[in-house]
Amino acid sequence: MDPTTFRRDRWLRTSAYHLATWSIAAFVIDIRFRSIGPGEHATVSATLVIIVAASILSSIQTERRVAKMMGPATDLVDAGAGTMWRIVVAVLVAASIGLVAAARAEAVPSAWLVGVGGAFMLWGRRARFAWYEGLGAAIAAAGLVDAWMLVIGGPVAIFRLVVLGIGLPVAAILTNRRYLWLR
Repeated sequence: MDPTTFRRDRWLRTSAYHLATWSIAAFVIDIRFRSIGPGEHATVSATLVIIVAASILSSIQTERRVAKMMGPATDLVDAGAGTMWRIVVAVLVAASIGLVAAARAEAVPSAWLVGVGGAFMLWGRRARFAWYEGLGAAIAAAGLVDAWMLVIGGPVAIFRLVVLGIGLPVAAILTNRRYLWLR
């Protein structure tokens, strides 16, 4: 895929920004889950609502900012990308609610890593975008390692810092540097 094609597709050109926002929000949510004390469920719920609302607002602003930089979106590389992402997010939200209800909130980031990674792999394949196929495989693999570390009692907090707090934002910057930003 060339940068010109990437810049014209509505979903592709904002995807790296969304990935960075999601990964940092997921990291903040994970920190909040880990710091919960007795009687703090209301503040955790409020924190989650604020972080999710801030992520949505950031996504809307990102799409507007990219549209100002690149002009209106014209060509869709994969016409089903928007529907795919809506379904993926809905399934992951439902899975998250189920995990929290089952007192397994610590597994929510693992589920999202595997789900988002799988979606990036599928999207990369459908759009013939090898960069996203590889990135999706790496994200899904990180999710599986994260889940495995939860089971064996490994250093999940450090792993999530590296993956969610550093690795995915860097991957997003590299994606934008290579395909979006004008040189």
